[in-house]
Amino acid sequence: MSIIKRAFRAIERSHVNLGRTHAREYLLGRDDRFLADSGFSRELLEQGNGAWPWQAGNRVATTTPEPAAVPESIRRQAVTELTAMSQADLDDLDVARGEIDEVVRHGRPGIERQAA
Repeated sequence: MSIIKRAFRAIERSHVNLGRTHAREYLLGRDDRFLADSGFSRELLEQGNGAWPWQAGNRVATTTPEPAAVPESIRRQAVTELTAMSQADLDDLDVARGEIDEVVRHGRPGIERQAA
């Protein structure tokens, strides 16, 4: 192998390692739920780049439990109230006007539902 090829591979490994370091630092700054949903293991991340790809070994599919049945009349009332809000009020709630029905039925992404 030529010296140029060896130098190129060394530089390439260095860049890959640097990218992994940046990704690892980003992921370590996230909460445990984000890591679990993404399939990463905090323990492996804390071990460093040598534990790449940091994937949780026996990843179990996680699903959000369905909330207790809400009567349709209450859902319709919530949709009506949200639809009557101004755009500024919807922006404060981080709800797009076109997502109102979806938000009422399933909640907003990233917001955990509280037990009734």
